[in-house]
Amino acid sequence: RLRIEPNDGQRRDVREVPGLDLVLGPCSASVRAAIEETARAAGATVSMAEDDREADEWLHHATIGLAGAHQRENARIAYVLGRRTGASPEACARGIATVEWPGRLETLLAGDTTVLLDAAHNPDGAKALAAFLAPRDPSATALVFGTLADKAWPEMLDALAPRAAERFYVTPKGRAATDPRDMAARHPGAVVETVAEAYERARRSADYVVACGSINVIGELRALLLDLPRDPPIAL
Repeated sequence: RLRIEPNDGQRRDVREVPGLDLVLGPCSASVRAAIEETARAAGATVSMAEDDREADEWLHHATIGLAGAHQRENARIAYVLGRRTGASPEACARGIATVEWPGRLETLLAGDTTVLLDAAHNPDGAKALAAFLAPRDPSATALVFGTLADKAWPEMLDALAPRAAERFYVTPKGRAATDPRDMAARHPGAVVETVAEAYERARRSADYVVACGSINVIGELRALLLDLPRDPPIAL
């Protein structure tokens, strides 16, 4: 169920606000058809962000604060939505240029090691991360990877394993996780007891370390690298 907050400040279910327009980014025909069917049933409409001429013109010279080619389409949607809520073009552009999102293609420097943290935990996220890593030399890259058991980890690992010559598999904390031995059987790598140990081994093997597969993995490593307090993981 989608809940929105109209201009009157009262939260309502989407079914109670006929005429609502849903803005979509690039998606397959089947996904768009499913969204349109649901929208029509709720009295809503659907439009594509790519059809917005103002946003399209802005995107040609836009500065986007988040890394990754996939963020261009996300930025287009954000611009369209910002303008519809009454924000000025300047405010939309400024917000998108300065946005920060910890754990999304976030680069940290730890001594001589560059660490890339990305919350990729599904095949689409893994493919976007793999595309970002494509220009890098895999022989100079190490991967710290762990997933929860309900994730499509084989497809994720198939996309990411070729991007790192050294791989270290861990068990995320929180709820049931994928057995690292299964991952090592699919793409050879070391099975490591903890995220901290995996990072130590990774940084000794390469000067560029990528951690991904679970928000729990990168949350633990980010807290370690930045000396931040960390709440205990919660199983949802």
